[in-house]
Amino acid sequence: MSFVTIAIATYKRKEGLKRLLNSLSSINYPSNSFEVVVFDNCADESEGYNYVNNNAPAFSYKISARIVPERGISNSRNSMLDYFYDNDNVDFLAMIDDDQEVDSNWLLSLVNDSITFDADFVGSTVIPKFSSKPPTWCSQLELFNRKKREAGIVPYLHGTGGVLLRKKPFFYAYKQYFDLDFSLTGGGDKEFFYRAMLNGAKSVYSSSSRCYEHYDVNRINKQWAITRAQRIGNAEARLKVKNGQSKFNIFLSASVKGSIQFILMLIFFFNKDVCFKYRLSLFHKICVFNGLIGNSKIVY
Repeated sequence: MSFVTIAIATYKRKEGLKRLLNSLSSINYPSNSFEVVVFDNCADESEGYNYVNNNAPAFSYKISARIVPERGISNSRNSMLDYFYDNDNVDFLAMIDDDQEVDSNWLLSLVNDSITFDADFVGSTVIPKFSSKPPTWCSQLELFNRKKREAGIVPYLHGTGGVLLRKKPFFYAYKQYFDLDFSLTGGGDKEFFYRAMLNGAKSVYSSSSRCYEHYDVNRINKQWAITRAQRIGNAEARLKVKNGQSKFNIFLSASVKGSIQFILMLIFFFNKDVCFKYRLSLFHKICVFNGLIGNSKIVY
């Protein structure tokens, strides 16, 4: 059986981490064929690190924790990759976050799909879980309800929440890391997979591997959604410029799409939920322009 390291990024979310670790106790994968390593990016408080060290014997699987002293999500991801590269016995690296949990076939489906499609990366189906009944406008947004796809090959993945990385052959040829320019702004995961695509990596989407992303009351509001859309637009522009796309073409595309979103926003002005959907898309396109001139906002 292929050996997998399940790497968890955590930052001041002890309860979320506990929920995720409990869900990993029920996965259908031999306990001697995987391990869990928690990467805590809060060196001052070290809640996740301390929780793991204090409770490791109680888990049914091998678990350990490490401190990532350098602030930022890209630093946490790169610490995971260092571990992956340095341990020859590890065939796959599964990345997941402390605001998620997994179903019982999550890991087995990821590994099987990597083998079936001969894929370097496999992305999970991510399903939202809300702490309370969400407002109706949430149902319109892919921020919460990600687009469902058929299982199979995709150009590249967009996030690291529940993703599997295969060591051979891609990572033997390219010891690729996450770009530290995105460490405090977010967007580095998408840039990582986009760059890997340009280097020939093969990505697939798994419909049978499911994980769940939790949204509490602090994230089920319009301001959070707007901030998130702005951050995504900004990061998309920066990653495309970094990887050789023309600033003019990016500007032209965002201008055309932004104009369409503005018109649709006016058309659906009296349907508040649909109007907000197009308003959010407009914010996304405006922040593409911000990204083109190198502006970014620290969110980590």
